Amino acid sequence: MIKKRSALLVCTIFTVLIMLTGCFGPSPEEKIFDILEKSADKEEIFKEQQQPLADLEQKESKLYDEIVSLGMEEHDKIVSKSKEALKLVGEREERLAKEHESMKASKEESGNLEKEIAAIEEDNVKKSAEKVRNVVEKRYASYEKIYKDYEKAITYDKELYTMLQKKDLKIEDLEAQINKNNEVYKQILTGNDEFNKLTEEYNDLKLKFYKAADIEVEQMEE
Repeated sequence: MIKKRSALLVCTIFTVLIMLTGCFGPSPEEKIFDILEKSADKEEIFKEQQQPLADLEQKESKLYDEIVSLGMEEHDKIVSKSKEALKLVGEREERLAKEHESMKASKEESGNLEKEIAAIEEDNVKKSAEKVRNVVEKRYASYEKIYKDYEKAITYDKELYTMLQKKDLKIEDLEAQINKNNEVYKQILTGNDEFNKLTEEYNDLKLKFYKAADIEVEQMEE
């Protein structure tokens, strides 16, 4: 009856620094650079939530193990630990909301890519930029699915810890709830893998676009 846990740890996009040398205002390529790097900056809050979320999940998982090791004659302890676990679930929910707002802001920042890509004159540079835009869209869609699955997982966790406080809890009901939890966490793990791959692809394509556009990268930082 051990409930699986899945830390929402994901790869992040890196930002770069550049020296712009244009004399007549920024080119479409330079505007795209600006959009991509501002978009990366918007994800700072997203990145800041990852370790705290993992820590909260670890604490909650430990509490769960303690709960299922107790007998019904220790019901008061079960109730106390279940309530403590519910507080941790609430903290995770708050972290998730901050993370989601950060990604929404990043997505909004990238909304002007289409316009600037259309203004690029060189075909090879335009194609490179289109590849970046395509993976950007896939990456945001992938994150949104993780977010919805994680929201569902939080709901199921709340149901589980509320259920564990019942004295007349039936073992078959508990097992059914745990199966629901396990299934959604499996989906989150799969989603994380996809998101990480898309992030790595994005980082690679972004650098290739900068190279094709003759944008000289001065420094990179994770």
